[in-house]
Amino acid sequence: MESEQLTLVAREASAPQRKAIVSFETVFSFLILLFIPAAILWGWWHRAELPTPEDGLGYALGIIGVTMMAILMIYPLRKRLTGATWMGSVGTWFRIHMLLGLLGPLVILYHARFTWAATNSGVALLALLVVVASGLFGRFLYVHIHRGYSQRKLEVRDFLDELGESRLLLDADGDAGHLIVGYLRELERHALEKRSNLFHGAFAVFSITARTWLFAWRLRGVVRAELAREASLPGQRATDSEALIDHLTRYLQSIRDVGGFAFYDRLFRAWHYLHVPLFLFLAMTVALHVLAVHMY
Repeated sequence: MESEQLTLVAREASAPQRKAIVSFETVFSFLILLFIPAAILWGWWHRAELPTPEDGLGYALGIIGVTMMAILMIYPLRKRLTGATWMGSVGTWFRIHMLLGLLGPLVILYHARFTWAATNSGVALLALLVVVASGLFGRFLYVHIHRGYSQRKLEVRDFLDELGESRLLLDADGDAGHLIVGYLRELERHALEKRSNLFHGAFAVFSITARTWLFAWRLRGVVRAELAREASLPGQRATDSEALIDHLTRYLQSIRDVGGFAFYDRLFRAWHYLHVPLFLFLAMTVALHVLAVHMY
């Protein structure tokens, strides 16, 4: 028990650093995702004023966009070259991969003036938009089974450890914490159940997410009532209400993570088998477009 407490204290001490890294990445991602739609709306509104793609700046935008899409392919290469540390970390290239996967298509949209004049350019543009949509969906899945953008794929035991730690924190919060754990035991058991297929997994994710948010709303009232009761007892040490709410939030998040991991992991692997052929098809259509432009 003492070793568990020491481990818990050590992880609690490193939590602010982990949160700071995640917060920076979250803010940066938010700014990028805010910039992309704004740039698309502005470009669409002013598409008649954009330079033509045949020469000058418009032609240069096409080259820049294709170059960006080519550079982002270094990420899968770097992932397989385990000893090539001189190239930079896999995590860095993954960030570049995601960033260029958004900026490259944006530049190409400006190159195409948000329209197409020929069948080959139309097919290439459509393939590009499909790959971008697929990449955004893949990113959504990725963050559910990896620790930030560190490339460290999480395992079930990681989530089980976090679930146990968050339960220990609540147990240390006195009667109010014990009461919360008792309320959520059944939901925790439901999250730990195995699902036979993707459909059952998807339903479980929806069910567990809805129930944790409902419990978060209901248990705040229970917490306040229990803390008020504790405060009325003579000689009773007051429980830190903010810490208790934080531990409750962490426990509910751990339940969601445990309940959804198997589903997101299975769906991510299925997505990966689809995304790679889509990207290869995009590369082929872009190559045919470039060839057609320069030959005819």
